[in-house]
Amino acid sequence: MRISHSARFRSAGGLFILFGMLLSWPAFGQAYTIELTDRNASGWFGGDDRANGPRHVGNGQDVLIDADMRVESFSMYITGNFDFSANPDGYGHAVTIKMNVRNDQGEVISTHSADLPDTFAGDWVLFDDLDVEAASGTTLIFTWYLVGALDPATQYNSGYGANADNPYQDGSAWGKHGASDEDMEEWTGWVRNSSWDAVFIVSGQQIQITNTEDDPGVVRDLRLDPAYPNPFNP
Repeated sequence: MRISHSARFRSAGGLFILFGMLLSWPAFGQAYTIELTDRNASGWFGGDDRANGPRHVGNGQDVLIDADMRVESFSMYITGNFDFSANPDGYGHAVTIKMNVRNDQGEVISTHSADLPDTFAGDWVLFDDLDVEAASGTTLIFTWYLVGALDPATQYNSGYGANADNPYQDGSAWGKHGASDEDMEEWTGWVRNSSWDAVFIVSGQQIQITNTEDDPGVVRDLRLDPAYPNPFNP
């Protein structure tokens, strides 16, 4: 099992000002990642051309953002190529996956798409340029669906990577059987699957601004004793 939060310092600076000025550090960015990458299960994703279909199955995962950060990318895992289930062509098909970033009320914050070629045979699918700023303690819900999954010509399906042990304690998987692509955009019908997780990678920049006015453990003011000679007022 791998659940990790990693930070890599890119830059830092300091400024030390004497005689009544604040001791402070300017803002600095760190690459920051929240991820669950250990998969031991998979779930249905996409269309369904079988006799009990058609179906339009979307997936999701909610993630606790545990640091002030700018979320720049989200990745989820698709287990194989996209083909029909009941009458497969025997080869992959080009598809488009749409992903919505939502707040904890299910409202869409931003929307992104990934175009996969017919040669795609399973891998991490990256959605970048998200540019979503989130404060520490914020929950973001990432939901995704296959565009055109109910169209008889494109009722392809694959699987999404998951972990059936539900190791990520700050979130869980989501799913929806939608009536259309437009319905997949609506929050109504999305259901939490609290028994397992979709594997995921959330990456971005941690944003940290330190001002010692807010930190009682750091000396804010350096003052001279009145009896001590003041070089600015001899």
